[in-house]
Amino acid sequence: MRAVQFFSYGGPDELQAVEVVTPRPTATQVLVRVSATSVNHVDTETRLGRLKLLAGRRFPQGTGIDIAGTIELVGADVTEFVPGDQVWGVKAGFFSRTTGAAAEFMAIDAHLLAAIPTNIDIVDAAALPAVGITAITAVRDKGRVKAGSRILIRGAAGGVGSTAVQYAHSLGAHVTALVSERNTQFVLDLGADIVLDRRATQVEDLGTFDVIIDTVGSELLQYRRHLVEHGRMVTIAFSSTTSIAAIAFSAIYGRKRIRTLFGQPPRGLIAHLTDIVEAGGIMPVIERIYPLEKIVDAHRAVETGGGRGKRVIRIGP
Repeated sequence: MRAVQFFSYGGPDELQAVEVVTPRPTATQVLVRVSATSVNHVDTETRLGRLKLLAGRRFPQGTGIDIAGTIELVGADVTEFVPGDQVWGVKAGFFSRTTGAAAEFMAIDAHLLAAIPTNIDIVDAAALPAVGITAITAVRDKGRVKAGSRILIRGAAGGVGSTAVQYAHSLGAHVTALVSERNTQFVLDLGADIVLDRRATQVEDLGTFDVIIDTVGSELLQYRRHLVEHGRMVTIAFSSTTSIAAIAFSAIYGRKRIRTLFGQPPRGLIAHLTDIVEAGGIMPVIERIYPLEKIVDAHRAVETGGGRGKRVIRIGP
């Protein structure tokens, strides 16, 4: 089968589509014929080598954690799926050297999958698994957002940000979004109540919020000052030493802690995401769909930033 791998850390041109052996599922896995994946920041950060302490130095490494496709084979102990089922999910072990989701087939633990929502296309579905479970975890679990909560979302036009806007709106929160001026109407259409131009808005001019969701990773301590007493700030951007230091500082000083999230989602969360999508609470937001042969362009575009939603890689039927 064809799979995208990289053989050393570096820029997007390190990615190569190569022929590898098609994996066989274990007793608790299924083999999925992949229709599409998408590019997340963990994919670009890993390929650049910024997460090498976790990813290691053995090559080749695969890429892609989002998966949407059709089950080809099921392991002996799998009872919840049968061949032909359309499924989506997020790959376990982000930094393992197994083939990623940017491949024609992928063996994956069955408990990491759920049925694709009936109201979206299988290729569009690839835009949502990672950002969907991240938004739910950040907004509901870490932020404890509920109806009436005042929430600020930084980077609200990106993959996680655009999903968090939709989800917070569906919960009845009052959503303020910080984006570039060109994305104002786009984010209003997603459900934001107030949209501010990030370049024209000074941090000190912001009001106070019950929850701040950060997808940027800079000026965390300055934004933390705009939380109400016992407010909660959640960041998903912590690859720089400055942001890591800010998170550590907040854990020691004051009541306004900066929370973060990392690792595998709990069991059942991808199925819950299916329910939310089918109820209309979250829908995929896609900047562009690329063929597998253009994955280098997709990675380069994600690194450049400024897109609306996700960049999806179409792989198979």
